[in-house]
Amino acid sequence: MLKRAKCTVYSVQDTDTLGKDSELASTLAQGKTVIAFVPFINVDELATKLAERPLEEIFERWVVSCGSRSPMDAAVKKLQEYCSSKVWPSLSDRERAESVRIELGDSLQSLCRAVAAAQKDIYDLRADNLMNTHPLAIQVHLDTGVANGVLVVRSVNDCANLLRSVLLCNMEFDIKEEDDGMWYLRERISGCIYRVVTNDQKLSNCFWNFYPR
Repeated sequence: MLKRAKCTVYSVQDTDTLGKDSELASTLAQGKTVIAFVPFINVDELATKLAERPLEEIFERWVVSCGSRSPMDAAVKKLQEYCSSKVWPSLSDRERAESVRIELGDSLQSLCRAVAAAQKDIYDLRADNLMNTHPLAIQVHLDTGVANGVLVVRSVNDCANLLRSVLLCNMEFDIKEEDDGMWYLRERISGCIYRVVTNDQKLSNCFWNFYPR
């Protein structure tokens, strides 16, 4: 699949997965474009949507987003008690769920907002990691020796526009020499590194003399 694809769209989740990161790296190593879509989280909107979701989902999201960093307050303990006491986890008890919602009152809204804020922090960190520090975010094309970078976008429109420009071969770039002694070719929609080379003549000469061998 990765050999036939022209580019890969990497839908970033709130946790790293070895399989998806490996697909990202192997696509870059073929000299192909990787677009990483990291959704931008609006805390107010997500909190409102979460409050309307089943209590089981709210608790599950709290476990994933906040569980290792936040102590259980009364609202979380109530949700845990509700979820653990169900005979069939996949089936919702509507009457009891509504009773729990009424009992929690405003504390449920506060919990949903805390979960939404935690998810925003996670996705912002994932985006920053892919753009700046991820060890697989820049890979050398094995055939040519050219270093390729992943393109990170935070909105659906930017992702669609970037994918369109890749498929139609009309991507736009800026060439920048930065303080770290490197030349960067940055894609304009994402602002991310598309290609990178050193501006040190000795390093560049050594690399291109020996890499093809």
